Amino acid sequence: MGLAIPATAADKAFFPDEVTPEVLQQQLQTAAASAKAANKDLLVVLGANWCHDSENFVTRKLTAPAVAQVVDKRYQTLLVNVGLYEQLQAQLDVLGIPVLYGTPTVIAIDSDTARIVNRDSLDTWRSADVRSEQEAVDYFSGLPDAPPTTLMPESPALVQANQSIDAFEQAQGKRITQAFAELGKMMAAMHPNPPTDEFLKKWDNLGAVRGPMPDDLRALRASARAQDGEGADPIVLEFPDYLLFTD
Repeated sequence: MGLAIPATAADKAFFPDEVTPEVLQQQLQTAAASAKAANKDLLVVLGANWCHDSENFVTRKLTAPAVAQVVDKRYQTLLVNVGLYEQLQAQLDVLGIPVLYGTPTVIAIDSDTARIVNRDSLDTWRSADVRSEQEAVDYFSGLPDAPPTTLMPESPALVQANQSIDAFEQAQGKRITQAFAELGKMMAAMHPNPPTDEFLKKWDNLGAVRGPMPDDLRALRASARAQDGEGADPIVLEFPDYLLFTD
């Protein structure tokens, strides 16, 4: 999620205008219906015109012939502008994800079930600018057509552990969204001037939280599964403590 907000960067138009959550809901329903009618799944891209990783993903990755061949065959794409995070929480609620780890965030949705199929890798494309076209081809070729199913029922201990991890992610997501909202206000006030030292300090602080958090969550879920496999009840998890400038 690269920052690029000098005078003209925020005025580029790689993403459509930001819309209200109500309009976003309508757009999502329309796009999902259109995708299903075309026997495709839906790809929702959350990004911003001031973000160079968002720019790279939309103007380079998706337009690269090898990537386009895969994506256009499997998906209908909906671009969603997060703007300066004014409506971020409402946008996340509409899309059914607890947190924005960075932009772009790419959500693959199964048309038959309306469920997200890449839930564990939503953070992948926030670093689009340093990822190769081949990585994009491999990623979108490798996504499943439907959400994974569990053949065996989960034990009560594992269910409880996963619920606690989900609750932790939800709670941290609220904190991250609040921090994004404050930074968005600062970005609006600074434009068209370069970022201030205070802004960059807060931006880096947020990055130090949202950066490792997806890997931390994957580690927690892996630990829960491993303990469950060993018959642990209850499953004991050590949750990280993140310090944000909004605390």
